[in-house]
Amino acid sequence: MRRITAIGKIHRKPADRLDRYGNPVSVPVAQWKTEDLPVFSIQPSPPVEEFAGGRVAVERHVRVSAPLSAPIPGVDDLVSLPGSWSEGGLFMVVGEVERWETNPILPVTLHGGMVIRLVRYRR
Repeated sequence: MRRITAIGKIHRKPADRLDRYGNPVSVPVAQWKTEDLPVFSIQPSPPVEEFAGGRVAVERHVRVSAPLSAPIPGVDDLVSLPGSWSEGGLFMVVGEVERWETNPILPVTLHGGMVIRLVRYRR
């Protein structure tokens, strides 16, 4: 059995609301509902450098391993991580959450789980 080493938070984006003129109403992240995210491990990925409009943008990606029983963050949800990871703010989910219960290579899987890939959220 793998051990939970940290607890992150999933900030669930509320459904879009419209004002009386039909424009979307923005809800501050502080008012979004949160859900605990048990975490096995948090690993930094190598930085990604992109040439963007005359400058080189460097993005930090993070890989989070979690148990199958953990809630799955949606593409519009944000994730906050504990410890030194929290200093830079929130993270966005990148791509699909990868889940596995069986291992296609080994006949016996010791640990199922899921991997969540994140990138720093820029407002």
